[in-house]
Amino acid sequence: AAVFAGRGARRVELPTYPFQRTRYWLIEQPTALPGADAVDHPLLTSMVELPEDGGAVFTGRFSLDSHPWLTDHDAFGVVVVPGQVFLELALFAAERTGRGRVEELGLHAPLVMADPEDVVTLRVLVDEEGAVSVHARCDGRTAWVKHATGVLAAEADGPSWVRDEATYATVLDAAAEAAGVRTDGEPTLAHAWRGASVRVDEEGHPVLSVESAETRALSTEEVRAHTGGRESLFHVEWIAPPVPPADSEAGTHVVYACPPVEDTTPEGFRALTRQVLSVVQKWLIDERSESARLVVVTRGATDGTDLGHAAVWGLVRAAEGEYPGRFVLVDLDAEADPGAEPPAEALRLPGEPEMAVRDGEIRVPRLARVPALDGGPSWGPDGTVLITGGTSGLGALTARHLAGEHGVKSLLLTSRRGMDAPGAAELVSELAELGASVEVAACDVADRDAVAALVAGRQLTGVVHSAGIVDDVLLGALTPERLDAVMRPKVDAAWHLHDLTRDHDLSAFVLFSSVAGTLGGAGQGNYAAANAWLDALARYRAARGLPALCLGWGPWTQVGGMADRLDEAELQRLRRTGMPPLSPVEGLALLDAATVPGRPPATLPVRFDLAVMRAQAETGALPALFGGLVRAPARRAPSGRASLERRLNGLSGAEREQLLVDLVRGHVARILGHHGVDAVPPDRAVNELGLTSLGAVELRNALNAETGLSLPPTLVFDYPTPLAVAGLLHENYQPVDADPAAPLLAELSRVEAALTALAADDDAAHAKVTARLEALSRRARDARSGVVADGGPDGAPAPAADASDDELFEALNKELGLS
Repeated sequence: AAVFAGRGARRVELPTYPFQRTRYWLIEQPTALPGADAVDHPLLTSMVELPEDGGAVFTGRFSLDSHPWLTDHDAFGVVVVPGQVFLELALFAAERTGRGRVEELGLHAPLVMADPEDVVTLRVLVDEEGAVSVHARCDGRTAWVKHATGVLAAEADGPSWVRDEATYATVLDAAAEAAGVRTDGEPTLAHAWRGASVRVDEEGHPVLSVESAETRALSTEEVRAHTGGRESLFHVEWIAPPVPPADSEAGTHVVYACPPVEDTTPEGFRALTRQVLSVVQKWLIDERSESARLVVVTRGATDGTDLGHAAVWGLVRAAEGEYPGRFVLVDLDAEADPGAEPPAEALRLPGEPEMAVRDGEIRVPRLARVPALDGGPSWGPDGTVLITGGTSGLGALTARHLAGEHGVKSLLLTSRRGMDAPGAAELVSELAELGASVEVAACDVADRDAVAALVAGRQLTGVVHSAGIVDDVLLGALTPERLDAVMRPKVDAAWHLHDLTRDHDLSAFVLFSSVAGTLGGAGQGNYAAANAWLDALARYRAARGLPALCLGWGPWTQVGGMADRLDEAELQRLRRTGMPPLSPVEGLALLDAATVPGRPPATLPVRFDLAVMRAQAETGALPALFGGLVRAPARRAPSGRASLERRLNGLSGAEREQLLVDLVRGHVARILGHHGVDAVPPDRAVNELGLTSLGAVELRNALNAETGLSLPPTLVFDYPTPLAVAGLLHENYQPVDADPAAPLLAELSRVEAALTALAADDDAAHAKVTARLEALSRRARDARSGVVADGGPDGAPAPAADASDDELFEALNKELGLS
């Protein structure tokens, strides 16, 4: 305020379009040494000749902001600089050192950019013998990495080529094609080149010649070795949203204030969630929900202050997943009055289903990669680590990992059946071979007395709570009993472990949660509520100085989890969301990366396919939560509704029906993983084709987005075949501002084309057609005035004023002699 006082400064509204990441500060270039020469190259800026051995050093810096085309080279959620870039750097060095040919070049390590803010410093070294090497480091704080080495050789002299952006991309694409680099499927790296040179053709275009090139698969382990796992570790940041336009409207809302939690026990938390479940289910059958959104107002849910309200967020997130656009979550300060209303401007934010208000400031959630940290996890190898659900699934996998990789010598594993659990004896034997002393206890960790007896007299150094069950069910069929059945093993057990281990000297208190608690998930309202509560418990403990880490896992394979029970079509649906499952090797590496001290208390180890999410952003279908990871285009393509309107306008009734049938069949084929509509018979029930209840939700939401309708949750049950669904669409869908004359005009356009094709010198034909057109014009005027004119040449009467389109077409055909 002191700086601006008296200077005429005023506040202005920020643009309302998504933030465009553009670097306006100059990227600091390396200081040129005496005798350095500037070079004209997209990545390199200077060259220094070395006086003693006749070698040279090239330097440069780049980032994703300065070279945005690099973002097209995504692998496992991060940017991997393609191998052909290193070839081009070597070619440039060969040219500038008087050689001209890359005899051989091998890549030893990928250059990985895990953060959009990374700035890479390059060094290309060439000695007097022609040996070349490429080195890089990020932000001047990491160690130099030698990425490539090779040999330069003399080549016949030829003209140099100008490396502007266009020709640079010509050469890089050619190198990629020569190496056979795939642009789909699993990522690869072009890593070995021989006999590469560039000449300029007669028109001045660069031509790349390569004798041989090789590629190899790029693994997640290799990428992770250069990122510390940050490419798949995320947390939620709360940022100030774009200011909505002053003339924007909030739309119609119904506000529901979540009541306070009177009983701060697991039963109290579950009771509140059951109460909100009832409210949400009643709202979905309320006729107001077709045109209004339910605003659920909580207090202290997003910072771990109120655990009960945090569970409500998970439940409502799942409801939003099943019914997009029907709900808004607003979290106020924990001290706010129970009946406090959300700020009016909060409800005017477009495309933001979640927000928090702190000290009057509105914030919205965005996923971000966790900060880079050094060090490793500490599990207290000299003490006992308790693992709930430890005899199977992720619990057993974690036990093996702690014993085999982290030297944990004492493990206490629990399950409901103890040693009678399938595979328990074999697991104990395996862990013993790894040097661990193992006790398996039969314990219902949702029972406080059982947990108290379990930990009594022990000195635990670590707790891993992995126990839990999944019982997926759509929101309309979710009962209080099924809600409690999923929440008890998660919520009750975690609360008891939290309360009963306070006097233990724990180095780790790790809760296995699910990304569903943060993203929501259709058909997982109970599971999302339980896991959102776990995330909040970790924040609650961290705020009190207690060790706490909640890991919101993405799906796993090969561990007996949910992803292992999915068929191929469902796995494809999972991948279409941009969240492919983790393998055990990937997951355990992320476990180690996530448990480094200093991580956010709620961390998400998830593999996101950012290429899929970029495609979703292009269509406007990407949730706002991902706006920090994927850049949304400033201008989006027209909405599906607008596109469909244009396709339907001008079609006859039969043509519109066929278009809608194919539209429905196309969505069903995509959800089932088929390559075309031919695999979906129009008259066969979609559930017989393999469409699950979750697939039915996806189908309904896709059709709602494309048509602008609000189709019922029971769509595929009431209208079981694509033909029946298309009939419903045809019956209810009318394009906005449809031109009633459009079908007739389309037919006249067809006639106009026929007239244009009529031979110009055929006077008799022209006279005949002209007479018909003039008669038709008179009859059209008579029809508008309500006069029934004389019949046409064949005695057929002219259409009256209330004639249908088909009758008008028939009259037109008769008048023109076409019928």
